[in-house]
Amino acid sequence: MSVVSQMTPLLLTVGIALALAMLSAVVLERALYAAGQRRRRSLERRFMPVIERALAGCDAAMRELAASPRRHQITLFQLLIEPLVEVRDRHRVARTRIIVRSMFVMRTADRYLRSWWWWRRATILRALGLIRVKHRTARIIAALDDPHPDVRAAALDALADLKDPASLKAIVARMNDASLPWERRLAALARRSRSAARQMLWERARGGPMKRQALR
Repeated sequence: MSVVSQMTPLLLTVGIALALAMLSAVVLERALYAAGQRRRRSLERRFMPVIERALAGCDAAMRELAASPRRHQITLFQLLIEPLVEVRDRHRVARTRIIVRSMFVMRTADRYLRSWWWWRRATILRALGLIRVKHRTARIIAALDDPHPDVRAAALDALADLKDPASLKAIVARMNDASLPWERRLAALARRSRSAARQMLWERARGGPMKRQALR
């Protein structure tokens, strides 16, 4: 019997084992995600009235959010920050910034930046940008290379919110990155430089890439 014939059953067994392991990982991830969504809906029913009162200026509601258990923090950040991705109402942004600052614990944020779950990384990046934690600019720039596209988009949003001069070059460097939604790239640039955003629109209309020298 040849060596190849002897190895075939072993290779087949290894292949089946790997396929089952990958399938189990996918099933587990989906089950955990579904459980997380159920938990989020539960917290949303419990805390959305509190969030709305806090956004309206109620100090008691803001203190209630700040005193909420740490295990709820990432979900509360999602409920607070996600609406700002689509609607940049100035008053809501300012109130959300105050609320998130009152809740924020840097030690917890650093742990979430290393999380295996992409939505945790994305949420905490947006929180860091919203409250302008400039000493984490390098970590946010590094997240532009995250394997998950939503995390990369969140990092771009965070850099736009930071108002840190060191972050503008990183934003400009990603303007021709097709892996990020064009609308998000434009919105991020517009929050930092309206003239540069107009240049980007002009270049897109002409069908060419944006020239970095035009953004200096």
